[in-house]
Amino acid sequence: MLFVDSRCHLAESPRWDGGRLHWVDLEAGALWTVTDGAEPHRLDLGRATGFAELRTDGGFITAGPGGVWWIDDHGSPEWTVDLPEDWSVMRVNDGACDPAGRLLCGTTPWDAGSQPGRLHQVEPDGRVTTLLDGIGMSNGLAWNPAGDTMYHVDSLAHEITAYGYDVRTGAVGSPQHTITVDLGIPDGLTVDVEGNLWVAVWGSGRVLRYRPDGEILGHVEVPARYVTSCTFGGSQLYITTARWDLTEADLRTEPAAGGVFRCETTTTGLPLRRFAG
Repeated sequence: MLFVDSRCHLAESPRWDGGRLHWVDLEAGALWTVTDGAEPHRLDLGRATGFAELRTDGGFITAGPGGVWWIDDHGSPEWTVDLPEDWSVMRVNDGACDPAGRLLCGTTPWDAGSQPGRLHQVEPDGRVTTLLDGIGMSNGLAWNPAGDTMYHVDSLAHEITAYGYDVRTGAVGSPQHTITVDLGIPDGLTVDVEGNLWVAVWGSGRVLRYRPDGEILGHVEVPARYVTSCTFGGSQLYITTARWDLTEADLRTEPAAGGVFRCETTTTGLPLRRFAG
């Protein structure tokens, strides 16, 4: 069912925080927040924003042109850290916090495939490490319940790769295995308490549920073809979508595209991970 008719150009990065859902409209640079039963609130950040992760000390950490931004609840910047990128051709795509509270975020060129993207790690003190290079389009990130496996999406490769992950040091190990997504372009994803992956598949109008070994367990149909990401709030799955390049004729058949949808599931998600101050 439609939860919020936000009509975002490119809604991304939904996060559930104890009764409150927030997400971003990436190119519009807007942060949306809604509490169930209340009117949604849209905050303009003034720059393209790939995601907004909550911080343990209040406010958010976001990223876009110029690098990583610490902002307060009103969108005012408190601190910035640059990333080793040429922002004339690159942009920040998706990001997430690891179980220890570090931020990981991926970059990709505006002209998709023109040059490699990267995956960067940002420590609470602002130190930046580049973990992966040579990525087609860095996208969704998630960890298994134990925190020792990181899942990373390369949308252009149509792949979700599982890496060993050391939560103590933040080191990424060698690839363990790869899930190839044949039914569309994998985008954002989340992991449930059973360790299964829920993957938004751009262009398919679906969220696919995978076992960690890549077996498809089921799917959720969404009445919008451009499904971008998903997250759990209790047993509810919240799903973001996009309008992107839809024509007026397309929008007559997909009028809720760009909105946030919600469906009931038989499982729940992992606790929200915040950036550590």
